[in-house]
Amino acid sequence: MHAPRLIFHPKDPQQIIAHDLLQQSMWEIGFIAEKLSGHADNSYAAGEHFIELLSFLGCSPVIKMSPQDGDNYCYIEWIDRPVAELICGSQPFQPRCNKCRQLLSDWQTQLNNGSSIQCHECDSQMALEQVNWKQSAGYASQFLIVHNIYLHEAVPGERLLMTLQKLSGNKEWSYFYAI
Repeated sequence: MHAPRLIFHPKDPQQIIAHDLLQQSMWEIGFIAEKLSGHADNSYAAGEHFIELLSFLGCSPVIKMSPQDGDNYCYIEWIDRPVAELICGSQPFQPRCNKCRQLLSDWQTQLNNGSSIQCHECDSQMALEQVNWKQSAGYASQFLIVHNIYLHEAVPGERLLMTLQKLSGNKEWSYFYAI
């Protein structure tokens, strides 16, 4: 079972930022710190401005910032895929057709058919990046993952989103939660 995650991705499913550029930019704004041992290659400790770059919601969230704080601490990882893929948690939102608003109850079985799903009510085809997943899934080739952030516990601050957008040649980024 995965830990809860806040996951960022470019809205353009083919967009990939070079690792060295992404790493340098996230380091410069203080989102990441040192590389973590015992994790995937592209995993980093939360940086000195991590708390400022995300807006934490609720009265007093308990955020563990390092392995010294115990289990379930926040860390950042990014992954690239050779082709865009849909990533979601164990409980993704059931999407609706963009045209007729019918629930797409069989969307998961349609994923083997490529990068779109079809509404059986009105025969409308929707590219996966155009489906409104209600912040429960994302379709992209690159993902920036913040581990151990619970559903709606935090939202990205403007500076973080603007940095990612600037790195992407002014293409927007989105985010979702996965548990």
